[in-house]
Amino acid sequence: MKKALIIALVLLCITTATRSVYALPRTAVATAAATPGVSPVYQRTQRNVNLAIGTVRGTISALGTNTVTANGKTINIALTTHLVRRFGAKSFLTEFSVGDEVVALGRWSDQTQTVLTARVIRNLSIQKRHGHFVGSIASLTTSTIILDTVHRGSLTVTLSPTAKLVDRTGKTITAAQLAAGQKISVWGTFDNKLMTVNPVTKVRDLSLPPRTNATIPPAGAAR
Repeated sequence: MKKALIIALVLLCITTATRSVYALPRTAVATAAATPGVSPVYQRTQRNVNLAIGTVRGTISALGTNTVTANGKTINIALTTHLVRRFGAKSFLTEFSVGDEVVALGRWSDQTQTVLTARVIRNLSIQKRHGHFVGSIASLTTSTIILDTVHRGSLTVTLSPTAKLVDRTGKTITAAQLAAGQKISVWGTFDNKLMTVNPVTKVRDLSLPPRTNATIPPAGAAR
């Protein structure tokens, strides 16, 4: 009898406690789960700030394996990050250089807003569109040409191993046939901040083969 009474009392206590929990208002439960002394609304706002959409615009000061540093912010490059050139064409991190101007759109990692995981990074300094230049060779090495142009001034042109080299007739030539003073036409990826063309996809030497002036025979000469 005594044992049955004890069991009945235990069951009554469990039932009463369960009813008390379910009887709590929703606001009370939410307040209990919140950090003591901090408004739940403020806490939700802070969580939203952590995931807020942000932008970074500035000059690249450092490049990492999967990061770009610009304007004092670290921009993380994820597998889903899109890299594009100035006019929207697909780009690669290997085309980016310290000194380039970029704009990144993504989400901040926390409320300090110093690290952005980018959804897209546009490099405003590089372009392939309008990446065609004509000028005279000022100097050159085995892999680099300093090209004097009329509208862009002096450009540093980097010859890649896959660049196509032809003369003005379309015949294939070698880099050894290029010389200072020759007029050439180049196509490649242009960096308007660094004033470089790299990589170069094609070079046409407008000075080869040498042009020959036709000799006009004097009047009365035998033909």
